[in-house]
Amino acid sequence: MNDMLLLKGKLEMKGKMNKMGPPSLPKGSSVDAEKIKRLSGELRSAYSFWQNNRLGIKPLVKTVYTRIVAKSNRNTILLLDHSSKNINSQVVGAEFLEEGKKKHCITYSVSLEAIEESIDLLDACTDIVSSYFSSLMSAETLDAVNKGKKSLHGKMSKTKFASVIRDAFYTEYFTYENKREGKINAAQLVSIYNTGLSANELIARIGNGFSAIDTLDDVTWLLTPKQYEILKRNASFLIAMAVPDLSLYCPKTSKESMLHPFSRRYIDPPKDEPVIGVIDTLFDDSVYFSSWVDYHQVLEGEFTDKEDYIHGTAVTSIIVDGPSLNPALDDGCGRFRVRHFGIATYRPLSSVYIMKSIERIVEENPDIKVWNLSLGSSNPISMNSISPEASILDRLQYEHDCLFVVSGTNAPDNQNGTFPPIGAPADSINSIVVNSVDFSSLPASYSRRGPALSFFTKPDLSAFGGTAEDPVTVYSPRGIEKKSGTSFACPWIARKAAYLIYVMGLSRESAKALLIDSAAGWNTDIKNITLKGYGAVPVKIDKILQTPNDEIRFILEGNVLDWETYNMRLPIPFRKEGFPYRVRFTLAYFPRCSRNQGVDYTDTELDVHFGRLKKDGIKSINNNEQGEPYFIDLSEELARKLFRKWDNVKHVTEGLNDRAKIKGFLSDNHNWGFSIHSIERGIEKPGRGMRFALIVTLRDMDGYNRIEQFIKNCHIDNVWTVIRLNQQVMVETFVEAQTEIEFES
Repeated sequence: MNDMLLLKGKLEMKGKMNKMGPPSLPKGSSVDAEKIKRLSGELRSAYSFWQNNRLGIKPLVKTVYTRIVAKSNRNTILLLDHSSKNINSQVVGAEFLEEGKKKHCITYSVSLEAIEESIDLLDACTDIVSSYFSSLMSAETLDAVNKGKKSLHGKMSKTKFASVIRDAFYTEYFTYENKREGKINAAQLVSIYNTGLSANELIARIGNGFSAIDTLDDVTWLLTPKQYEILKRNASFLIAMAVPDLSLYCPKTSKESMLHPFSRRYIDPPKDEPVIGVIDTLFDDSVYFSSWVDYHQVLEGEFTDKEDYIHGTAVTSIIVDGPSLNPALDDGCGRFRVRHFGIATYRPLSSVYIMKSIERIVEENPDIKVWNLSLGSSNPISMNSISPEASILDRLQYEHDCLFVVSGTNAPDNQNGTFPPIGAPADSINSIVVNSVDFSSLPASYSRRGPALSFFTKPDLSAFGGTAEDPVTVYSPRGIEKKSGTSFACPWIARKAAYLIYVMGLSRESAKALLIDSAAGWNTDIKNITLKGYGAVPVKIDKILQTPNDEIRFILEGNVLDWETYNMRLPIPFRKEGFPYRVRFTLAYFPRCSRNQGVDYTDTELDVHFGRLKKDGIKSINNNEQGEPYFIDLSEELARKLFRKWDNVKHVTEGLNDRAKIKGFLSDNHNWGFSIHSIERGIEKPGRGMRFALIVTLRDMDGYNRIEQFIKNCHIDNVWTVIRLNQQVMVETFVEAQTEIEFES
């Protein structure tokens, strides 16, 4: 078996060359004067509505586009406030509409002056197109206008005219309406479009006896059914999303049996083992492993019901002593200490309370790098808006260099083979979300499905979480029990993540990428990706850290400091005819996320290219040519489908098949290279300085072991320092690092 390698070397940075030309239309397309006139009328209706609105907030106007649009094809001049440097800073919501085909609906916060000016621009363009271009502006005619071959007769500047025409082409219609149908019967967690006002100020303006039970932040309110009806009646245009307010651990999915009630076991006292944070129901400190648990009861009061302690204690038992309770699941990671925070009982609690508690816990415990969260809502997530719970987890991970491992939530009983959508916070994009499989790696019957926001792969991966026939053994206040559920799959992944970070010394980015890469392997189970994620993670940690002798696996880590981060000097071994490899790679990073961007949730996109060098760049193994000077832009929908644009995990594999051919040389330079392009949604650059990890695996088609040659090549070129991630050496290093040295006085 070969050890995995960590490559450390200098990464080059390069800014983006501005190749933007004048605004244009796609080849063969056109816009007629009638459509431009209709858009003007729709904005007149919006202007009239907001001019008479008594709430005194900046108007909210929705642009429904003709398709899923790239950032560059959104409005550029229509609805633009003069106070804004970029209209993307005015976005307060984005969703997908299914109107014949999927299309973007983006909500903008604008001024009345911006609406009025947009009306004037559309009216002027209607007049120009009608009077001088036979009521039709084609792509070819607009190109002639841009080149000065067609005159606008002094009516408008070329750039302004072309911008309005392009905006009109990509816009299906404008609207200010935000219909919310139906009544609710339980408290709701309501997301409000960001108006720039505090929750208290906006609530006061709504009036008519309106109030909120509680607020998670200025744009997330907890409302009773009566309060929600008042809001819907007086200001429905403010509502971005509403979901029932219930957070509870997932329901039971198999008949539970106890073995040896109150059975006593023994465990050696802890030393300096790594610490995993657990946020769950209460913990019973009478269990045999309590010396391994630093327990903090966050809920105030005294609790005498044993049910309040069972779930949290059982989850923590797996993290501390799972392998001895389940010898068949021994992962080789040893035992872990736990800092357990009891924030819930077995009865439902408010999401507002739970998320405020989690936020405070993470901020007060910065030394914890891995958190296990096996709590989740029974209610399905929205496909058009991230849950408030998930958005808080994503923000905490972006700000605090930690990793959440979250259970994928369980389906209720009697689903008859159907799999409902996952529940919050399993839609967290930065977290590792875990579903459950059986011993044959098939999805558990109680699984719930992704994706999140109609796009992001959730769950990320799977682990054994027990079935009715083969449950997981846990320890609770009642003794040894048999359980099943994603709650009990989640801790096995938390253990592995903690081992990779604490013991092997990897970054959280590398740990996440490595777990996903090991789950996916060479052939992702696409059929079950919505239930299993990229696949089931191997039970043994050495199956993750080592590869067969015919494989080379290495990690590349770095920070994004400019538009392009790259290195073109990867000395991959070759033979006379070329490179005899099949290749796969996995990229992971933790971007800042914005709830106000709706389905366009991640603020930074990292577009990765990896492969052989050619004369003018990299021949990426997935033929990704985005960002290249000669590249003809794909539609946004295709870019998301083919290259996972805006996803913070990218897994690319050539797969294993008998038709694979040796990869020939594409230039005199026989090195390989990688390049990562950074794209930001707005004018801010939250991705600058963001860390990434790229896991690369090469399988030799001839079955040869070329790892020593690869290491030698790296040393000869003097570009890379190669660190062998030998498990035994890293464990010894970790133990030595934990040893306290006493100096003689």
